[in-house]
Amino acid sequence: MFKAVANLSSCYSLQQQVTSTTHVQEHTLDLLITRYDQTIVLFAINPPLLSYHSLIVADCDHAPPATTMISFHPICNWQALYIDAFAADLQTSELLAVPIINV
Repeated sequence: MFKAVANLSSCYSLQQQVTSTTHVQEHTLDLLITRYDQTIVLFAINPPLLSYHSLIVADCDHAPPATTMISFHPICNWQALYIDAFAADLQTSELLAVPIINV
């Protein structure tokens, strides 16, 4: 299982930040996975108190994406549609004039 997580992490440029045990039985069961370019400002693994698991506390930087995409989507006001004019346009359209040829 751990190799699968490691392989998946490397495919997406991620890294596991927890390097010590996080369970009372000395296992690393709790993960903190970040991007390789992210900086951990504060990192603490507190010993288990109310659970068998440690509390992982981290303060990570979070930069906005390098590029911001703005997309425009035209919106049609269907209430302003003149149905008779639309039907007339369809009747004179190439959609009805050109026969469909099966290839």
